[in-house]
Amino acid sequence: MGDALDTTSWDLGSYTAEVLVNSDQYGTTTTTEVPFDVVEPLGPGAVELRLAEFPESVVARESFDWTLGFRNRSDRDSSVVTDTVTLETPRDESLNIDVTYRENIPAGEEILVDLRDNQLNYPGSYTYRIEEIDAEVSFTVESAD
Repeated sequence: MGDALDTTSWDLGSYTAEVLVNSDQYGTTTTTEVPFDVVEPLGPGAVELRLAEFPESVVARESFDWTLGFRNRSDRDSSVVTDTVTLETPRDESLNIDVTYRENIPAGEEILVDLRDNQLNYPGSYTYRIEEIDAEVSFTVESAD
């Protein structure tokens, strides 16, 4: 069980969720309350973005995996929240890509996010930018020749 609550329209503040569990097999019911806070997402300067793992070489038109590290530099638990990223390509294009991040990060800690089965068609330098946190990472893709 890992149901998520969509809190995007909620006011910032403290809430309590009541969890009710029924067992038809045993005829029992139990409840518990869980307190939680809805806080402002992390913004520029509050989170650091880095390449945590990147292949030694990435070749154009070949699949690759990579890992981003997000470090919460603030003194409060919060999240990186975004629906798009910008990819600046070697062809002087800026592409907006639908990439959703909803990453909870405790204060002062780092989380890793794996990005699997990526492929870029052209060699050169790329910059992966997340506008909401004013952060970017750059990497190079080699020619398939």
